[in-house]
Amino acid sequence: MLRINPDKALALPPVKYQIANINQPLPANWLHLLGEELIKHLNLQVDTAKANIHHQLNEKAGEQSTYTHKADLQKVLASLYLTLIDQKTLPSQRVSIAMKLVEGLPQCTPGFHNRCLMCTNTAVPTNLDELLSLVRQDLVARTASENTDEVHAHNRFFSVANTAGFGVRAMNKSDTYTGNIGDKVILAKLKATFATHYTPITILNSLIDQLRGLMSDRGYAGRVEAGYNEIYHQFGRDFLRPFIGELNPVVLWETAVEEDEITTKVLDIHWLVVKCALLQTIYSQALFIWSPEEDVTYQALLSDKTPKTLTTPLTHTTDELIQFMAFLREWPSSHKAAYVLAHLRPQPALQHGEILAALFRQHPSLLPILKTVTDLDINKHVDVYLATQLKQAATSGNLARLVPLVEQGISLLPVLTQLMRPENKAAFMDEPTLRQHLTANDFQHIFTEGKYQGKSLAQVWIQSQRGRYWLSKDASLRTRISEALDADNLNQLLTQAEQTKPILHGKLFAPVNVNLKTFLLLIAHGEQEPAEKMLKDASPTDRRALLTGKAIVRDYADETGRLLKGTALQLALGAEDVKYHDDEKAMTEMLMEYLRLETDGETLIADQIKAQFPKGWEAIEKARADRDNDAIKQVFDAVFAAKNDAEITQAVNVFKAYLVRENKGEDGNKVFKQGKYFNMDLLTKALDLYDECYDRNGGTWNSPKNLACWQKVIGSIQRYLSTPYMQATAQGIYYIVEGGRYVDGAAKGKEPLKRSLKFSYDNQPYFSGTYNGSFLSLGNDYAGCGRRLPALVTAWGGSQSARGYKNLCRAKTDTFWKIMRYLQSQPTQHQYSAGYEQSRCVIL
Repeated sequence: MLRINPDKALALPPVKYQIANINQPLPANWLHLLGEELIKHLNLQVDTAKANIHHQLNEKAGEQSTYTHKADLQKVLASLYLTLIDQKTLPSQRVSIAMKLVEGLPQCTPGFHNRCLMCTNTAVPTNLDELLSLVRQDLVARTASENTDEVHAHNRFFSVANTAGFGVRAMNKSDTYTGNIGDKVILAKLKATFATHYTPITILNSLIDQLRGLMSDRGYAGRVEAGYNEIYHQFGRDFLRPFIGELNPVVLWETAVEEDEITTKVLDIHWLVVKCALLQTIYSQALFIWSPEEDVTYQALLSDKTPKTLTTPLTHTTDELIQFMAFLREWPSSHKAAYVLAHLRPQPALQHGEILAALFRQHPSLLPILKTVTDLDINKHVDVYLATQLKQAATSGNLARLVPLVEQGISLLPVLTQLMRPENKAAFMDEPTLRQHLTANDFQHIFTEGKYQGKSLAQVWIQSQRGRYWLSKDASLRTRISEALDADNLNQLLTQAEQTKPILHGKLFAPVNVNLKTFLLLIAHGEQEPAEKMLKDASPTDRRALLTGKAIVRDYADETGRLLKGTALQLALGAEDVKYHDDEKAMTEMLMEYLRLETDGETLIADQIKAQFPKGWEAIEKARADRDNDAIKQVFDAVFAAKNDAEITQAVNVFKAYLVRENKGEDGNKVFKQGKYFNMDLLTKALDLYDECYDRNGGTWNSPKNLACWQKVIGSIQRYLSTPYMQATAQGIYYIVEGGRYVDGAAKGKEPLKRSLKFSYDNQPYFSGTYNGSFLSLGNDYAGCGRRLPALVTAWGGSQSARGYKNLCRAKTDTFWKIMRYLQSQPTQHQYSAGYEQSRCVIL
């Protein structure tokens, strides 16, 4: 069984106690300047918070401090101050140090001393051993945080790990306080964590995660279609060499020829090259121990040829297989299939389906290649999984997911009932790939429930105006329905349908309808550039159809999406997709520009605004705001009153159920047709309450009650934000409202909305992702603030986030009301109620 080599993979690298040289001169007021650095790197704006930091620093390490080990504490703090002002220190490193120091300030002075010593472990690694030591440190720190919020017990985890040989250094050996968890319990927790998360496969992914983080600090942002400037040298061959050895610069970069056809641009790094080099370095340094058979399987990873039948797996659990496929992302599909087969062969055949279903959920890209594999009946398991996914896609109305499934030969028969629901019917009929894959047998299907009970699909299709339109346009479709009914029955049904529900002149369903759904999905998903491209590329007729057509689409709420119905402008307004900066053009402004190209553009704009916000909508918004206000107060009160973890969980689950009802409805089919799709006041109130309740809920960021309020309450609210607010959260509200992101050591100005659902700090997905082999999800394990944060720094961190959201909402609301007043200025429109200005407080 492939395993780690403890002599190498658990070895302590040389001591790096001091990040900066403590012997360099220090200004007399260096402790005050340290406080200023903490304030700067955490972007603190509240004066009381600033003053509190200075007061606590002086209390613990200043002239009046009576702490026995004050000299040692001052030495560590001075080193950290010099590190923070050192130009070579990376921005993320500065933030990490600042967060840990400020988190420790409310602790007792010995506890704060422990926290300071933790910061000395944030030194930038210089080789693979040091990089691996960061992985181990993270595992110990995570194990400690999951089991205690007491600083001395947290320190004890590192002391026990050091003594037990887990390859981490003790933080503060002189700490006389052992904490509230016994050493035997700590050792058992550590063994369980390392057994699961420190295996050869998890180590591979963890090392890549660490490398990506270091590269991100140097300007790496994934694939950049426009190409990188010269910044790519900062995370290239010279940077990578100490970790994975020498690399050929010719094959390291993925490049493309510029439009001038002379110069080339760097689009991305070739991760296959990097990962192969890492595998080779691990092999040469003997970090793992393997049998001769495992050696053959390992060496196949480094070969360009598709491996022959692999008899010995490198993975032994389903989790390891999933993680291994993540590492092999850049490998050819045939290689991946070989390793999947190697994993399955030793497993009981009855478990193959369950293993593959778990694998496909995380890696759907494996489906096409594994569908062609007949060994071990893998292709049959693929078909079963695809059929399940087909039903889920049809039920959710995400028809885009259906196209690649039916292209792989999956029948639509099991999901015809869902596809013919009113919210899906038009888009289903309009989608050419789905029409093409309907067979004569499908058209003979009799509905056994619902609106069309007792009728065949062919009958329902013919009774539909849209269905008959496509019959007239699609000869192949007519042939299949005729085969299902026979020609005489088809003609008879067509005649009857035309008599009862004729297609009126001018009411033809032009092919642009199939693009309308795609276009409106782009609007709902906040994808402004591709949406505008569709408008630019469209003919005048098609452009008008895109701008005036309505359909039911889903946004990103809770990943599965909230049902929305309206025109493009209505969807943008409902999501508050309006500009924040004066020189910005958001979705709403872009759509209004194109609407004004129509001869009746001003009327179209006014009519669509009125349809989205009809008279009386303010009262509906106010009622929702009142419900939200009651719900958020109740959950915070219930968490505070909870006597144990079970009661905390119960309180959170009640609140989560409320969010589902408000955003999805009791049956999951609620369709938002008017008003705003989400009340942002719910989030800002939650952040305010987190601040107000911080001390009563434990006074530390990782107390069980504060963690629940941040990770599970605030994180769950963030799952339901309208798309542009999700994108702003992922980017970091502060960077949009205040600016100050550090790039190449310099603070930059305010940023426009970048339209990404990946956190700007670590490029991880908004809703979920893996870290050191563990799956994390928004609303359970973290909340977002430009990164995935398990908790805010301290109570005033809640105020800071709330203020950022409030400033963003306030400016967007001002823009929103300017648009609403625009409607009042149109002479053809009735005047709205005087409640407009008063209702602004509901939005804010």
